[in-house]
Amino acid sequence: MDADPRRIELDPYVANLIRRKARQLVGHYGFRTTDREDIEEDLTVDLLRRMPNYDASRSGFRTFATRVVEHAVARMAEYRTAAVRDCRLEVRSLQETIAAGDGEQLPVEDLPHEDASLVQRGHGSGSSPEEQDLRIDLDRALGRLTMEQRELCLQLMTSTISEIASAKGMSRARLYEIRREIQAVFEQAGLREYL
Repeated sequence: MDADPRRIELDPYVANLIRRKARQLVGHYGFRTTDREDIEEDLTVDLLRRMPNYDASRSGFRTFATRVVEHAVARMAEYRTAAVRDCRLEVRSLQETIAAGDGEQLPVEDLPHEDASLVQRGHGSGSSPEEQDLRIDLDRALGRLTMEQRELCLQLMTSTISEIASAKGMSRARLYEIRREIQAVFEQAGLREYL
């Protein structure tokens, strides 16, 4: 029996890494159990597309593959948490009422179209003032992080410091140092309780 030429055999370590990362994403960022195979496929395709960039003189293949997969996972999480499509935002019915500025209750559908759309997706005047303040504070804190710190934040959502250190070829001590810098930024922003 001939093997299917379209079937690609990955290094067992890499195949296991892809399966593990896909399982870790399930239940986060709006990914469901039914998305697991699609996530695995997306991670595999991304790795295969980037394989021509592999340079054996710079790192071992497993290190290269781990970095590519980690970055793909971070991009998937970042894409899913973008404000426009953030799965964590609360969706509201147009029949639901919200408090107007004068204490009166208005149906969301009576708001101007743009405002109603924002409220329905969990933004705007439908969110409590506390939620709006928290969102602003989080955006400001994230804006003060370097790209390296933001990337580590995203990776920490799905990986441990040890896994990240291994994938990046960095010492855990340096990653802990970066994490402390991130924590300092959040503490300065008054967000200690969210760490």
